[in-house]
Amino acid sequence: MSDITHQAAKGNRKALELLYRNNKQKVYYISLLLTGSENEAQEILKQVFKDMLRSAEAAASEEEFSRTAAVKTAEYCRKRQLKKDPRSFRLPQKQNFLITDETALPDSGEKTSVAAIKSLPVLHRYIFVLRNVAGFSPEQTADMLKFDIKTLTLALKAEEQNISRIIGKRLGIDLTYSDFIEEINSAEKEAGVPQDADGFVSEIIDSIASPAEKKRKRKAAVISAAAVV
Repeated sequence: MSDITHQAAKGNRKALELLYRNNKQKVYYISLLLTGSENEAQEILKQVFKDMLRSAEAAASEEEFSRTAAVKTAEYCRKRQLKKDPRSFRLPQKQNFLITDETALPDSGEKTSVAAIKSLPVLHRYIFVLRNVAGFSPEQTADMLKFDIKTLTLALKAEEQNISRIIGKRLGIDLTYSDFIEEINSAEKEAGVPQDADGFVSEIIDSIASPAEKKRKRKAAVISAAAVV
C-alpha cells in the first residue's frame, strides 16, 4: 500500500483530500460524457467518492485507487442508463455499428468536442468514452458493455469511421480520429467540478477524518500522561 492510500485508510485528512483532488476531475468528466448531464455527473461523482474514500484501504496505490474510481464511475453511469432505458446497450442488427443517418443525431448547435460526444447514441458514446477517455483496456470495455472481444473490435473500428465522418462535420473542422481523441481529452480541464460536489465530499472526508483525529489525540494524551507518571 502506498503512503497516500495507507494514510487515507487511517483517516488522515490531507491524504483523503489529496485522493479526491487528484481524481475528481477525471471522475466528473467521464460521468459528464457518459450521461450527457451535468446534474447526473455531479451525483455520480458524489456517490463514487462516498464509496471510495470510505474504503481507501482496498487500494494498494494511488494508481489503483484511480483505476477503481474510473470503473465505479462507469458502473454507476451504466446502471442509471439502464433504469432509463433497458435497451440502451443492445447490439445493433447484424452487429453493424456504423451510424448511417447522421441527421438523426441531436444537434445542440454547440461546436465543441463535448457536445459532439453527447450527440452520439448511448452505446456509441460508451464505446468511445470507456476506451479513449476512461482508459479502459479492450477487455475491461467489453466486460462493462457485456460484449465479447470480437464484437468490441468490430465496434471500435466502426466508431473510428463514425467519429472521423460525423463528428468532424459537427465541429465544422476536419479532424482525424486521433486528433479528436486528443481534443476530447484536452477538454477535460475545462469541465469544472461544481462547488456543491466539493462541499459534499468535504463533509464525507470530515466524517472519516474527525473520529480518527480524536482517537489520535486521546492516544497522545494517554502516552503523555504515562510519561509524566
